[in-house]
Amino acid sequence: MLLFLCFFLYNLFSHSEVVLTQPDKVIGNKEFEVPFPKMKEIDPRKIQPGPDQDSIYSILNDRMNLALVGHGKNVESLVDTLNSNFDTTQFEVTYISKITNRIQIEGDFEYLQTIQKKLNSTVRNDKILVWFERIFKWQVIFNDPGLKIKENSWYLEQIQAYQAWDITTGDSNIIIAVLDSGFDLNHSELKDKYVNGFDVSKLSPLESKDR
Repeated sequence: MLLFLCFFLYNLFSHSEVVLTQPDKVIGNKEFEVPFPKMKEIDPRKIQPGPDQDSIYSILNDRMNLALVGHGKNVESLVDTLNSNFDTTQFEVTYISKITNRIQIEGDFEYLQTIQKKLNSTVRNDKILVWFERIFKWQVIFNDPGLKIKENSWYLEQIQAYQAWDITTGDSNIIIAVLDSGFDLNHSELKDKYVNGFDVSKLSPLESKDR
């Protein structure tokens, strides 16, 4: 225990003070790369489904990422290779990361696909990962066992409830009106979640016996 305490105190006082800063700031005269710059605004017209029918992401068809595999790679040489072997009027290098050995280029979808197909044959000495920028879908998964029974939940598909739940699951403070002849107020999913009913035929609140 004493040995651990000595080790802890040594590390506490023998190291220089850690300076917290924002990732886009510069300390002194030392410049450093911003590893995660803000993504520029997405053009909705450039979004298309992923490669598979059940893909969990869509892609931006005007942005493609290229990354060199392995340490000590010169990502700037990859930029030179692109500029030397492909039509620079068809694409633009918009991001270079020396930390992750990755670059991002923007251009026409068809020409970016051409680069994707020909790149590995152009660069023989390095392994390159190539992928279009992805937008992952947000999906809500519920644990209600009743949703797995088609006989009990078929209407949810009819009213497109699942698609609506991908956008919002609502708010407990929102009050909705249900026009019906009546329903079970003791149901486990309705109990304590309703306000006093109203009889539109009598234009008066429901009495207890009518609920």
